[in-house]
Amino acid sequence: MNHDQFVEFLANSIGVLGSSASVAHKFGEKYEEYLLEPRYAEMFKAGGNAMESHMADGGDGAEALSGAFEVWNNPDKASDEGDGLMAVLFTDIVGSTKMNQKHGDTAAQRVVHDHNSIVRAALQNNKGIEVKHTGDGIMASFASSANAVEAGIEMIKSIKFRNSNNPEVPLHLRVGVNAGQSIAEGGDLFGTTVQVAAQLCDEAKTDGVCVSQVVRELCAGKDLSFDSMGEVTLKGVSEPAALFNVKILN
Repeated sequence: MNHDQFVEFLANSIGVLGSSASVAHKFGEKYEEYLLEPRYAEMFKAGGNAMESHMADGGDGAEALSGAFEVWNNPDKASDEGDGLMAVLFTDIVGSTKMNQKHGDTAAQRVVHDHNSIVRAALQNNKGIEVKHTGDGIMASFASSANAVEAGIEMIKSIKFRNSNNPEVPLHLRVGVNAGQSIAEGGDLFGTTVQVAAQLCDEAKTDGVCVSQVVRELCAGKDLSFDSMGEVTLKGVSEPAALFNVKILN
């Protein structure tokens, strides 16, 4: 099979497992990037082992995959139980258009790949779930607001380390985190909580993490510090919203 045929085959296979057509195709198109992440690589490996077992002795491939799916759906049984609200995180690559113009498409695409790897590693390390890629960023969800903030901190620290080794084409990031109730449909999330999280990302400082007051309150008792950014008027919010910048210590 050529590349396009393989992607179509992979997307159709994922669709059989219950994913929507759009989510399945997005996964198929970016499978090479996912292979770089431990959690995704383990699932690919489990699938390959299941097919080999089935071809060799007619074994039950679905049974062979059951353990991998259990780990996938429950990555850490000992993790925080969550704070009762879903935390939604957005990332955004700063100055992506100018980057293309200054350094060219190839260099800019490498920066996007670095962003994807850094963000996905932070999600994996902090029990986050990638919802979708937005072109210049990633949207993710968390059961714990503290985990979402910790993921944001890890992302910023990682890009600073990345830039120290790649100063010629630096990567800069904004991160926004909000918490509340969201509507899940077709592998995506919708609602005011999501809309506000995206706006918080826009309000974040370059290489900073901006959170809402509810996120700050849900992080009470955790080893996290915040600076007030004042109040701003956000779309979909009737009153001015208090925003906070996460302190990132070296």
